[in-house]
Amino acid sequence: MHDALRHISYLCVPGGEIPSWFVQELPSFSSRKNHKLKAVIIGVVICLDQQVEEEFRSKVPAIVDIQVKLIRLNNPFYAKTLYLLGVHDTNKDQLYLCRFHEFNQLVFMLEGGDKLEVTMRKSPRFNGLKLKKHGIHLVFEDENDYDDSD
Repeated sequence: MHDALRHISYLCVPGGEIPSWFVQELPSFSSRKNHKLKAVIIGVVICLDQQVEEEFRSKVPAIVDIQVKLIRLNNPFYAKTLYLLGVHDTNKDQLYLCRFHEFNQLVFMLEGGDKLEVTMRKSPRFNGLKLKKHGIHLVFEDENDYDDSD
């Protein structure tokens, strides 16, 4: 199971909790001596209000209203939209984990002092979508990206 978590790129499960080993925001990235950054995992908990009716919901494969922004010197430098596969048809919270590997621009461009921020689009395409919780976890070379104690 743990080995599978190292190779997963995307996961969606019902639930309202971000794993405890995530931080809500990355206020200032710092590399670790002799440990290369291998991945960034973004976790989000969203809820999609089913009382809001939109014809296109059943026709699109993903929710594209959540973004992670790379902030450098207090200015947005790069934004990556999370492609949250599966538009759920329930009011219950959904947990999405999105892993960006070292060859992804989000990870490749991250430099010392940069900040990562998870936000909703200013004009969301999905009315009734709520970003309830979010978290970020950095995976460095020679480190586990899971917590053995859970």
